[in-house]
Amino acid sequence: MRPLAQLTLDEHRETMIARLEGEIDLSNAEALRHQIVEAVPNHALGLIVDLTGVSYLDSSGVRLLFDTARRLERRQQRLATIVPAASPVRELLVLVGGTGRLGLHESLDAALAGVHADEGPEG
Repeated sequence: MRPLAQLTLDEHRETMIARLEGEIDLSNAEALRHQIVEAVPNHALGLIVDLTGVSYLDSSGVRLLFDTARRLERRQQRLATIVPAASPVRELLVLVGGTGRLGLHESLDAALAGVHADEGPEG
């Protein structure tokens, strides 16, 4: 049996990038949240969650994102989320008020700029 979602983790410029593909629902959201949160080291500036390849996101997936945002805020780290403009996933996240809290962006470059926004000239 194939998992509903695939997770790939990378690090770029002191920022973790979690790329998700497939479907996120009640059956896998908690396991994904745990994997993502555990992968972000304390020294990281933040986390980018790339939802470009996500075809379905239910309320469990939305909760995964908001819980992750809360955990990162406590650690003084930032969250940015990549979601294409025409994606139904973006529409859902905008409807539930995720625009500011989840740091919605349309590209990796924009998300990196959001995470690194307050860095000094040496960052």
